[in-house]
Amino acid sequence: MNVVYQIKEKDFIAAAKLAGRGKMKLFYYAPVVFLILKLSHTFLLVEGADKKSYGEDILLFLLVSILVVVSILLIRFVFNPILFRWIYRRSRCFTLPLTVKLNSDGLRFEQEDSVSDLKWERVHKWNEDKNSVIVYSQPLIYHVVPKRLAAEGFEINALVDKLQQYLPRNRARKK
Repeated sequence: MNVVYQIKEKDFIAAAKLAGRGKMKLFYYAPVVFLILKLSHTFLLVEGADKKSYGEDILLFLLVSILVVVSILLIRFVFNPILFRWIYRRSRCFTLPLTVKLNSDGLRFEQEDSVSDLKWERVHKWNEDKNSVIVYSQPLIYHVVPKRLAAEGFEINALVDKLQQYLPRNRARKK
């Protein structure tokens, strides 16, 4: 069944957040790893090292770690949504009506000037949350299918079943 919909701003922001999840884990754990390394270096002092400066170094490191964590949280929860909102409002393609159709061999997306057929074998990976299903055709290129389309007759459960059949959730296809 063909379902025509328009990606709303909140759908776009939620999908962009979902697509970006997991990519910054290194930045979340880096301060902890650095602290462990610094503390281990403190307890394994090199012979002849100045022991007085280590207290100041740890205090400075803790301050920098707090600033890094606060910066990451600000980027994730304040600046990224502002950026995604700006991108959504500036890009006409996100505000045009979009038709999606679930076929036996894949998904078909149509807009007024373009058509995209995504075969199940060509799906790179996929992910979902309570609001949408994101289907990646390439590592950074994805289609958003809001779960609210189920009320309009789109078979979200059939889509998820097909995706699970061809590719486990959030697993990238090996080349």
